[in-house]
Amino acid sequence: MWPGADPDAIVDAYRHPVSKPNVTGIHEGKEAQLSPEGELQVQPMCAHMKKQGVRRLFCSQADRALIPTIEMATKHSLSMQADERFDEFLRPDWTIGREPDDPEVSEFRRRRIESFSPNCKPLKGEHGLLDSAMITSSGLQLLLDTAIEQEEKHLGLLTHGLHLRRIFAWIMSRGDFDRFGWYFQDSYYVGGLENAAHLRFWYGHPFRNLSRRCWNVELGDNSYLPLELQSFWRREWLAT
Repeated sequence: MWPGADPDAIVDAYRHPVSKPNVTGIHEGKEAQLSPEGELQVQPMCAHMKKQGVRRLFCSQADRALIPTIEMATKHSLSMQADERFDEFLRPDWTIGREPDDPEVSEFRRRRIESFSPNCKPLKGEHGLLDSAMITSSGLQLLLDTAIEQEEKHLGLLTHGLHLRRIFAWIMSRGDFDRFGWYFQDSYYVGGLENAAHLRFWYGHPFRNLSRRCWNVELGDNSYLPLELQSFWRREWLAT
């Protein structure tokens, strides 16, 4: 983040740890649990959140995000909130329990990515582009309002791979619906996002532009550096 950003909110967001459906490919809904590997990822992820200076947590209502967030909040005495605006990209109930190579499931998964545009009519029980835009922008507004009203600038978010792609796409599109669809599709096909992966976004002045404020995506993270070698804004904020 450049020193002139003057952020109102900083969000360190994470994709949930590996779940059993990530391993099997079978959709299990909100009740899906972490795999043994995912359970081992929780503590390193929590430690990374703490290192980033996260002070308040938000998460999806799905168990694979909710349960690790409760663990993090309990261990570090942080406030937390689960909210539907951070849930996974909705898919119809008929896909639950179906094998990933089921022709109907395969076609559904292909269609909802490749047809993600203003002209696409969503199926019953599915999020379309307009639904996704409203959910994503509303969730971002919740984060910003909380950061300002609660005076807790640094927030943590534990959510899902497709939802993090929606956030990335909405920020990059700057509210343009066509570009939102394109960025989402592109981020799906060429944007790597492993389980327990970290993405930072923030609300403030975009690069070298003090005339406006908006959501921005931090494309590179230097938190691996010693604190004294990290960016000026971070040293100053953590010192307060």
